[in-house]
Amino acid sequence: MSISIPIACFFQDRKLAEIIVEAREALGILTDITRIFSDNNVNIIYVLADASDGVIAKMVFFIDITNSKISISELNHLIKSQPYVINTNVWAPPMSGLIYDKFCFPKLVQKEPSIILSYKNLSFAIDRFRSIAGDGGAVIFYHIGFFIGESQFEFFKPFLEKLNISKVEAINVMLDIGRGYGLYNAKLIDLDLNKSTGIIHIYGSFEATPIMGSRKEPSCHFVRGNIAGIISSILDKRVKVFERKCISAGNPYCEFYFEPYS
Repeated sequence: MSISIPIACFFQDRKLAEIIVEAREALGILTDITRIFSDNNVNIIYVLADASDGVIAKMVFFIDITNSKISISELNHLIKSQPYVINTNVWAPPMSGLIYDKFCFPKLVQKEPSIILSYKNLSFAIDRFRSIAGDGGAVIFYHIGFFIGESQFEFFKPFLEKLNISKVEAINVMLDIGRGYGLYNAKLIDLDLNKSTGIIHIYGSFEATPIMGSRKEPSCHFVRGNIAGIISSILDKRVKVFERKCISAGNPYCEFYFEPYS
């Protein structure tokens, strides 16, 4: 299943608004706020709620107030009057039919400032760069992927160490986290810890999916580097990664084989 994170929403001739709510973490906060919306005939278009630190809950709402019984300022006052609410921000664009986030910058992923890029835009940029840089472009993308893979593992390493999990479990977790970041949908197929070799299948990625079936040979240099960075960090041994099958070359999945540097 995929879920969309809207950058902007378009609903022709509708009066739209954004409300940001910051509140003390407590059971039922989201239920209470959404009840205020429903009681006043306000439709929720999009909601994002984060209470991951266990102290403060932050919620972002895109709402349709076209048929609301009260004004946006009155709605904001109702929410702000709730005993657990610390602060609110509200914004309605001057034009009807359009809403986008005006308050949340930078975007945070795992509390780290991050950017959102579509597969289409990123794939276009990668293709243009490769056409200019040639084989050198592939090497650059590989190393960018490698260093990002190392960085991803270093970020999550303290949490994984607390869980006291095996290397196999750590690899699976990091591949799943890659899915969470939107990089790829990966599965560990085979692993020999004694030889530090293994096989990973990827069933979709930002690098291969947009150019599915349009290449004659494997093209996932960033992903290949990313896997190398993660596996090398977990095994504490530098590995090299080969892509033997690729979605971009018409295969049903990308297959990566890794082994130690000799």
